[in-house]
Amino acid sequence: MSTIHSIQDLFRLLAAHPEYQAEIRRHVLTQDLLNLPSRFDRFESRFDRFEGRVERFIEEQRRINRETRQDIGEVRRDISELKQDMSQIRGGYARDRTIRRAPLIAMRMGLTYARTLTVGDLVSMAQSADVSGIESQEIDSFVDADLVMETTDQDGQTVYIAVEISYTANRQDTRRAIRNAEFLSRFTGQTARPAIASVRNDSEIDDRIASGQVHWHAIRERGLEPT
Repeated sequence: MSTIHSIQDLFRLLAAHPEYQAEIRRHVLTQDLLNLPSRFDRFESRFDRFEGRVERFIEEQRRINRETRQDIGEVRRDISELKQDMSQIRGGYARDRTIRRAPLIAMRMGLTYARTLTVGDLVSMAQSADVSGIESQEIDSFVDADLVMETTDQDGQTVYIAVEISYTANRQDTRRAIRNAEFLSRFTGQTARPAIASVRNDSEIDDRIASGQVHWHAIRERGLEPT
């Protein structure tokens, strides 16, 4: 039997007899420590399964986020299209109401309504006039004017009114009204005045209205319901 005089002797003995190591561990270590390796193996297995579930959860969240972004994008497009449709509908009601009330606009401008010019009238006017220097798209835009009236002033002189109609009038509306009035004067030799008809206006055209450069006919919003 080997005699142990030092710790090195003990290490050599344990190296020569591995079975002694298990016996020493059984006497020296607690049962919890002895069970630790197997418990760690079970924990590692459970952790691997948990990690797999986390990865699947993350991937599912990514998929949901992608689908949600797509759904939000579709909703935004639908809302945008709906707004455009509503804008066109409201603009159509505004035009119909304004055209029906053309004599009132003339009266508000101190003029007497005579008639509303048709597209044919405007085409004939442009065809018989000198349009040199005017681009064809400008003539097309003039012919598509929202409303052109023939009126008379207090002296019985003919005065044309070029009206642009919008739910919310902006600088483009005022430019078109002023340009159409200039064309009417050029084509007929008569006085022409620009006007806009709208429920509300962009602030950028307030100065033109305040200065009298263009007349504003206010449309009552509650009068725009379908009839």
